[in-house]
Amino acid sequence: MDSVVLVTQRLSRSTLYDELTRNSESLEENGITRVLRIGDCLEPRVTAESVFDGHRLAREIDTSDPAVPLWIRS
Repeated sequence: MDSVVLVTQRLSRSTLYDELTRNSESLEENGITRVLRIGDCLEPRVTAESVFDGHRLAREIDTSDPAVPLWIRS
């Protein structure tokens, strides 16, 4: 039997981000100043791209705007 599996709709997964940022007062009370989105939270990606997102953010977390990659800002 032959089969074809179509992947035609890919959605970002931002549920965790949405839940974390829903209550900004609670974040502030716990000393959390920002929550950043990477990987599939932004848009569906292959695993390697999501891993690179995490690596890039770890290197650039102390920059003025870590949500925007340095190579885009320069």
